[in-house]
Amino acid sequence: MKILTASLATETNVFSPIPTGKKSFEEAIYFRHGATHVPGMFFTEALHVWKDNAQARNIELVESLAACAQPAGLTVRQVYEECKQLILDDVKNALPLDMILLSMHGAMAAAGYPDCEGDLIQSIREIVGKKTVIGVEFDPHAHLTDDMLESGDCLIFYKEYPHIDIKERAEELFEICLNHAKGKIQPHMVNLPVQMLGIFETPKSPMKEFVERMQAFEKRDDVLSVSFVHGFPWGDHEQMGAQVLVVTDNNTQLGQEIARELGKEIWQIREHFAPNYPNVKASLKVASEIPEKPLVIADMADNAGGGAPSDSTFFLSEILEQKLKNVAVATIYDPEVVRLCQEAGTDAEICIRVGGKLGVTSGQPLDLNVKIHSIIDKTEQSMGPSKLTAGTSVWLETDGVHLIVNNLRTQTFSPDMLELHGIDLKLMDIVIVKSTQHFYDAFAPIASRIIHAVSPGALNFDYASIPYERSQNELWPAVENPKGPVLINEWGRPC
Repeated sequence: MKILTASLATETNVFSPIPTGKKSFEEAIYFRHGATHVPGMFFTEALHVWKDNAQARNIELVESLAACAQPAGLTVRQVYEECKQLILDDVKNALPLDMILLSMHGAMAAAGYPDCEGDLIQSIREIVGKKTVIGVEFDPHAHLTDDMLESGDCLIFYKEYPHIDIKERAEELFEICLNHAKGKIQPHMVNLPVQMLGIFETPKSPMKEFVERMQAFEKRDDVLSVSFVHGFPWGDHEQMGAQVLVVTDNNTQLGQEIARELGKEIWQIREHFAPNYPNVKASLKVASEIPEKPLVIADMADNAGGGAPSDSTFFLSEILEQKLKNVAVATIYDPEVVRLCQEAGTDAEICIRVGGKLGVTSGQPLDLNVKIHSIIDKTEQSMGPSKLTAGTSVWLETDGVHLIVNNLRTQTFSPDMLELHGIDLKLMDIVIVKSTQHFYDAFAPIASRIIHAVSPGALNFDYASIPYERSQNELWPAVENPKGPVLINEWGRPC
């Protein structure tokens, strides 16, 4: 038995002003071979799981590329083609292969390649033929496309958002593909588009119960895996939108029944996911109405994890305008500010221009008199068991408002980003985090309340106003009464 593993992952916000080039991959991970020498984080965590499983079973393992980049705009064509070719060359050199396992995002697009995942899987299939088993693990914020389904044997998506179950899904995928390669099972995939866009927060009802329903179905005989693909509203693909995906052991009828039942269920509760989020002023007003502190507000529209610049000043400007005190804001991406603070040094007081630099969705830069409290050169923050790099970060204070500014664009995952600098969050009235949902598990224990809010940032939650070019789908809530879940597609391949 011989398997090959690889990862090529980024999430593409086609409306982001930031190109995804080679530097974007190098800042995170960009290795040619020996992929699991890098830390297990997000898309490389699966590589570690698969390596451990292969070694435990004395299976020969070929480790190909591990390349991951922070979400941003379109990937540069040459960069995608280079990464793709590295993986294809490894596949050719490793033949014959029994299994290929890939860790990808599902919403990666490059110039000339609207569906990088589908293109890569299809290209691998052309090399290995029908007998090699191809399994892929995806982020649920993805476009599930025909090319992905036609060329893959088993596709699995994380169930949780925040994505706390990557390891479990990787274990699941390995077992399914191994049993398929041994001829013990015959995976058959059924997918059902449900004509929706939304943010589906799985720690909360009704999504918490919906995830439990998927897991209950997986306990049935012949059911191998059940996924709910959330979709990614800031991509642009003909097949974008939420979908249900069921993998059975060659039981088409059962897969159809489960897909229809779950599709109907999520469709009937869709109003829970309507993007009725408060704006900047409305969310800050709540802070004056509740005595418990701190109030945590998610600046969802400026989430680097969705491709936003993470340098917008809409919340900060309003905070200063209202003369609010005991407020912390994290994390503002501004390499120039970090560089100047390094020059000035800790405890210096300087006038500096913060944020508002990367486009119209960034707002206006703010000229502030700040005190530099601390500088950390190699900042790391937690995301579950993983430690994620955040570059150099600085703690600035201006008139009772505390800012964490860094030089490596990233969302705020954890209180680490503030507490490492010595900020006591219990003393803050308001904490603003530039994130959509990944912050939730870590901040929930310390927050009196969490509010998801929107500013005029790069993640536009008015879906009807997003200028899609490729997508022709009628999707709720942009369209009030689309046709809902109707068409089921089937995918299977004998091994």
